[in-house]
This record gives sequence, structure tokens and C-alpha cells, in this order.
Amino acid sequence: MVLTDNETIARKVKSLASQSREPVVHYEHRELGYNYRLSNILAALGRAQLQRLPEMIERRRTNRSKYRELFENVAGVEIFGGNDQEDNCWLTAVTISQNLSWSAATLSEFLETRDIESRPLWNPMHLQPLYKHCQAYVDGSSESLFRNGLALPSGSNLTDDQWGHVERAISDFLSARA
Repeated sequence: MVLTDNETIARKVKSLASQSREPVVHYEHRELGYNYRLSNILAALGRAQLQRLPEMIERRRTNRSKYRELFENVAGVEIFGGNDQEDNCWLTAVTISQNLSWSAATLSEFLETRDIESRPLWNPMHLQPLYKHCQAYVDGSSESLFRNGLALPSGSNLTDDQWGHVERAISDFLSARA
């Protein structure tokens, strides 16, 4: 715990405790940070949440299944990930072929007009400013995922109405590009 009346120190400590993530839509780090934000109360809540974990995972698997159905007839769009029964489906993302007339960024921008949050897949570590001086062994895969991947709303608290809103938006987007 840090107590201070110095605003500069408070901002620095908060940044470090929040993994030093920069305020941009993708994950970007200019310095090494930590994930030190768990209080004892939050730990107790987390322990209680473990009782709900199977239900939460099942809901996320259902969401992923719905996305599979939504994109099943769209050549060039794949659901990112493997076997949904082995995966906890905590994040549902799509990868979009560069051969299509639209991109992950185009879909994301459209969803934003409908007040639906999405975000690019992970900014590769070797492109993070914090690690720009480090040696990297790359083959282009991570850059491709960052450029062509999009994380979609998939939380276990996504209501049926919210899912319907997402589904209509994506259907509208796909219909306009068919």
C-alpha cells in the first residue's frame, strides 16, 4: 500500500500497479509495470466467484458458438482458438483474411458506431516500446494476428438483449458487404 499527498507519485504508483498500460485501445507498455491491484476484499470476492466459474465458462462457450454460427458462411473469417470444449472461451476473437474487401479495423469501426466495443488482438511484445531494445525471434505470425484479429464482446454477463444487439450489428455489416 502506498499513501501519498503527491499527485505525481500517486499517478506513477497507479500506473505501475496497472501494468504501466498506456491509454490506447490496444495493450501497449512503455515501461515495466505490475498487476498489484488485488485487495483482500477483492480476493474474498474472487474466491466466492469460483463457485460461479463453471456457469461463466458455459456462457462464454455459448457466446463463442453463436459467433461461429454468425460467421459460418463468411469465407475468410475464422473464430480464433481451438476446441471449444477444451478451451474456456474466455475471449472470443475472429481473424479476418486480407483477401476480403474489409478488415478487422473496418468491422471494429462499424461496431463502434453501434456502441459495441471490440479491440485488436494483442500488440506483439516485440513491438511494445518497453521491449523495443530486446532481441526477438519473429516470423510475422504475431503481427498478422494484431493486424487481422479482432476481440468481440464475449463476457459471461452479456445479456440476451446485448447479444441480440451485437448479432444485428454484425449481420447488418456482413449484409452490406455481401
